[in-house]
Amino acid sequence: MNIIDSSSLNKSFAQNDSGLINLPLFEVKPVKYQIQKTEIENVVFQSRNSVNFFEDFDCLQGKRVFAMGEGTSRSLKEMGVSSIVPNKPGSAGLLECLKLNNYDANTLIVKGKHGLNIVRDELERMGHKVFEAECYEREKLSSYTKLKLDYAAADAIVFTSCFSVQIYLEELHASDSKAKLFGISKRICDYAKDIGLQIIEIDYFSEGLKEEIVRSI
Repeated sequence: MNIIDSSSLNKSFAQNDSGLINLPLFEVKPVKYQIQKTEIENVVFQSRNSVNFFEDFDCLQGKRVFAMGEGTSRSLKEMGVSSIVPNKPGSAGLLECLKLNNYDANTLIVKGKHGLNIVRDELERMGHKVFEAECYEREKLSSYTKLKLDYAAADAIVFTSCFSVQIYLEELHASDSKAKLFGISKRICDYAKDIGLQIIEIDYFSEGLKEEIVRSI
């Protein structure tokens, strides 16, 4: 059973016995950024990469820290930072959490270059003061030739971002592919369906991830 995990973070996050082969579809590189530490009361991390490339953890003391989802929260915990996680992962769930708990404050959003602006735009619409720290960027690989055979032979492929879905369709997808496709969030699955791919949503952080995938094949 060939199960490919396209995550750029698998090596530092997944268990060694996960049973998945890690073959990332893009590279992640740091970006220089500046923040106004004194005015910040809330800090939102939009992804695990935003945690990995953030360099100012000293400024989080005394701040409310929010993680967009469970994976981001776990990455923060590895850095010794406790975080608030919305009941529903993603931008909508985080905004609901902020509104229900009346977390009205100056907010720093830590994200990737060209990352989602949903939280920023809504908070600004509500009159909040928002700062951003774009601490990383994603780049396509220079060539996908070496990955074609592996992806062509896959029984299942797991996508952890919309960008990886886009790259797969552009560079590696074949009309006769037998691989079952899986996404780790509703947003990723909706994006894949919108561009014509059949995909199944899974719980990427469950202990029985491989078993869940195998049952779906």
